[in-house]
Amino acid sequence: MGRWIDSSRRFKEFTTQYRSKIHKKIRLAQSDPAIQDLTAELDVAYQLLQQKQFTVAYEPYSSEKVRNPDFAVIFKYYLRLSGILTRTLSG
Repeated sequence: MGRWIDSSRRFKEFTTQYRSKIHKKIRLAQSDPAIQDLTAELDVAYQLLQQKQFTVAYEPYSSEKVRNPDFAVIFKYYLRLSGILTRTLSG
């Protein structure tokens, strides 16, 4: 993640803004799959933030009881998309 922060001002701002959420997820990631999931989420955020027309919100609809979108992506200030990142299991 350090490489992403060093190479992208927008990703650095994202990680600063969502520092407490990211730190909580790091603390709770107790298995390799959980770490891989978090890495994938942050990779998606990094990739989206490479596009200047996107604004990315991380876990904007937080709720402990229901699975909510990982991201809300705003395209040019007027089109909002939300999505959940899922990992497929092989085998």
